[in-house]
Amino acid sequence: MIDPPLHRAPPAGCNLVYLQRGDGAPLVFIHGALCDARYWAPQLEFFSQSHRAIAVSLRHCWPDVWDGGDDYTAGRHVDDLIAFLGWLDAGPVHLVGHSRGGRLAIHVAARAPGLVKSLALYQPGGAYDATFLPPAPAPTLAVDTPLARIMAGEIEGGLKMFLDGVAGDGGWESARDDLRTILRANARTLIAMSRDASEPMTRAAAEAIKAPTLLIGGDAIPTGFIRVLDALEGYVKDAHRARIASASHFANLENPQIFNIVLAAFLGRLPQA
Repeated sequence: MIDPPLHRAPPAGCNLVYLQRGDGAPLVFIHGALCDARYWAPQLEFFSQSHRAIAVSLRHCWPDVWDGGDDYTAGRHVDDLIAFLGWLDAGPVHLVGHSRGGRLAIHVAARAPGLVKSLALYQPGGAYDATFLPPAPAPTLAVDTPLARIMAGEIEGGLKMFLDGVAGDGGWESARDDLRTILRANARTLIAMSRDASEPMTRAAAEAIKAPTLLIGGDAIPTGFIRVLDALEGYVKDAHRARIASASHFANLENPQIFNIVLAAFLGRLPQA
């Protein structure tokens, strides 16, 4: 895991903490649910050799904390990211989003196309509406959920259930120590996300993306993420699909060498990457 120094964008803009390494064309990474900038440590190390690699911690994520307020939302995070990219004043960036961060990246690219040179979406997830995908069958209501456990103070049990749900049975036991550390630090943001009624992913947002877009998936992922990738492949005009064999929802940590090669190959095909 990358150690500080941490940097902070000015409060007047977005007040976001970020990690940065290297020089060159800016490559900005957006983490997913319950994570933070440290999630991208293997990518910062690798891509700092060719890019100005930046990993941002979203509002109220480590090293900050969620204070129980109502501004931990996808809409607020998109606003923050647009302000952050504008504050960088480095021209259009290569933008990479994972899981919930992929949903945020879609809206950033749709709303502020001049800020995004290319887009890489690694198993994007989160809420979507009926224009994006037909509604999935309503899940059976459960009393015992990751959210319920975390709200009851059972952080470890809630995180285990959460990770097993997105990475498969045994996901928590087999997870890297640094991933578990990151999840523990951001566990209570799951409560904030449960209250978020921000705009979901929409077909219109996907069709508005002008940047070349890489859609990255793995073999061992829940079908929901596959459905999202399939939909995006049909909606985004300049979409390219990549598959990482034998990788679950956290391939950039489980198999960073292959993940980095896939992303680097995509960037290498772009003009002045």
